[in-house]
Amino acid sequence: MSNRALAVMTLRDELAQRANVQPISLRLKEAVENANWRIWERAQQHPELRGMGTTLTAAIISNGLAYIAQVGDSRAYLLRGENITQITKDQSLVQEWLDAGMLDVEEAQIHPYRNFLTQSLGVGPAVKVALTKFPIYRNDYLLLCSDGLSNKISPQEMRQALWKSNSIFETCRKFIDEANRRGGEDNITVILARFDGDAFPEGEKGREP
Repeated sequence: MSNRALAVMTLRDELAQRANVQPISLRLKEAVENANWRIWERAQQHPELRGMGTTLTAAIISNGLAYIAQVGDSRAYLLRGENITQITKDQSLVQEWLDAGMLDVEEAQIHPYRNFLTQSLGVGPAVKVALTKFPIYRNDYLLLCSDGLSNKISPQEMRQALWKSNSIFETCRKFIDEANRRGGEDNITVILARFDGDAFPEGEKGREP
């Protein structure tokens, strides 16, 4: 079983076992921390796996709120009206340089160290989980993806595709096919959700998350 598969399986089991834990952000944080521990513990038993981590971005939607947990550089994007927003911030060396003003966005996108992570699941016994919470409005899209997609498809291209989308499944397939066409050197994972129905309030145009 790969580290990625172990992370997903552990997260699923942990969330099911902690269904009554409140607040939800704590439930999500502890589930990710335990997934990290499981991967790290297996690496201690199998030395050939040491230092091999994986990234994780997960979401829980509850009572009109989105709770996002992240470790690494897999991303969450929110499309609301005409605006697409990157919700997560990469836990990477290049992102730290970008935040410090040592690089601009264009330089960061092509920097040879852009895939050098400052955190990933399973590399150490503990991990710092980045948590975000924001309201969901009717007709919002939430997109979770690995860097295999975000390194090949720009946010503006994602926005254009979602505007034209008649099928979430087909849009995901087009994203993956296009990322592969542009090189596809890395794993390409994408999860896309659209929120509709009276359970979600109507959002104001241009409202930020």
